[in-house]
Amino acid sequence: MAELAGVRDWEAIRARFDALWRCEIVDRCCCAVSSWKDGLTEDDFAPVEPLRKDDPADLADWYENPDRILRRNLKYLDLVRWAGDSFPVLIHSFAPAGHAEYFGARARYGEGTVWLDPSITDLEAEFPVYDPDHPALRKHLAIARTLAERTRGRCLVAMPDTVGAADALSHLLGPEAFLIEIAERPELVARAISAVNDGWRDVSERFYQAVKDDAGGTSVGWLGTWGRGRHHQMQCDLSVMLSPKDYERLLLPELERQMDWIEYPLYHLDGMGQLRHLDLLLSLPRLRMIQWTNVVGQPPASAFLPEFRRIQAAGKALHLGLTKAELPAVMEGLSSKGLFLTMGAESEAEAEEIVAYIAEHTHA
Repeated sequence: MAELAGVRDWEAIRARFDALWRCEIVDRCCCAVSSWKDGLTEDDFAPVEPLRKDDPADLADWYENPDRILRRNLKYLDLVRWAGDSFPVLIHSFAPAGHAEYFGARARYGEGTVWLDPSITDLEAEFPVYDPDHPALRKHLAIARTLAERTRGRCLVAMPDTVGAADALSHLLGPEAFLIEIAERPELVARAISAVNDGWRDVSERFYQAVKDDAGGTSVGWLGTWGRGRHHQMQCDLSVMLSPKDYERLLLPELERQMDWIEYPLYHLDGMGQLRHLDLLLSLPRLRMIQWTNVVGQPPASAFLPEFRRIQAAGKALHLGLTKAELPAVMEGLSSKGLFLTMGAESEAEAEEIVAYIAEHTHA
C-alpha cells in the first residue's frame, strides 16, 4: 500500500507517526486536520439506507452486514478532505470493552450504540471464562476480515473498541456491583481482571491479524493514530470512581500486562476526573502516549498546559484534540516533540492554513 486513496504522501505520514512515537520530529509537529470537501456539509451524509430503529432485525443488519457497513462508511469517507497527517479509516465498533461479550455479557443493539448487559451475579461462583470460539467473536472477526479485504488501498480498518479489562469486568457485573466487589473482595477482582486480560490478548491478536495494513500497522480509528505494529488504546473509564490506591493495585498490573502485547500503547485519559491517576501512569516506562479527552462541561485542553508539560517531561507523547482558537497557546506552551494535534476545519482552505500554522510554529 504505497499510497492511500485521498491522501497525499501516505509514506511521509507514516514516517511522521514513527517519529511521534519516538518523541521526535521529521519536519513539523504531527497533526490531523479534516474538513468536509468544499461545497459539502454534514447534510450530504444522509444514510445510504435509513435505519429502522424499532426493527430488531434491521438493527442487527446495520451492525453485522459488511455490505451495509461499507456503503455508509465509504460514502462518509468520500466527503472528507484529509489534511496534515489525517487519513481515511473505517471505524466499526462492537461496543466499548466489547470483548466482555466473549465472556458471556449479553449484547443489545441500539441506535448508534451497543449495550452490554451483565451476566454475572456472583463473581466467585461465576468467575469470568473466555470463550475463544464464542459465536459473536467468530462473527465479529469475519466482519473485520471482510472489511479489511475489501478496502485495501482505500482506507484502513480500525482496531475494534475491545479495550479495558476492568471496563469489561464492569460490563459483566454491572458498574455498581463491580465497585462493591472492589470494596469488599479486591483480591478476587484482581484475579478476575487478570483472567479477562488473558482473553483480551487473544482477542486483540486475532483482530490485529485481521486488519493490519501492509506495513503491519494498525489504527485506533476514533483518535486518528497509526502505529507500525500492534497499536491499541488502554483505558479504564470506571477509574473516575477509583482512588489512586485502588488504581495502583488493580489497574497498573492490567496495564503492564497489556503492554507485553501492545507495541505502541496509548492511554485514553478521560478528563479531569482521571488526573489523580496521572502520576501512576507516568511511572509506567513502556507507556508511549497519553491521549487527553475534552469532557463536556470541563475546561478546554488549553487550560491544562501544566499537566501536559508533566507528560512531556516524563518522555511520553501527547495526543490532544483542539479547537482552532486554542492552537496558538498550545503550540507556544508545549514542545512539538511527541505532540499530536487533531482538529476539524470549516473548509479545505482552512485545513491547509492550520497545517501551515503548525509547521511554522513547530519547535523543540
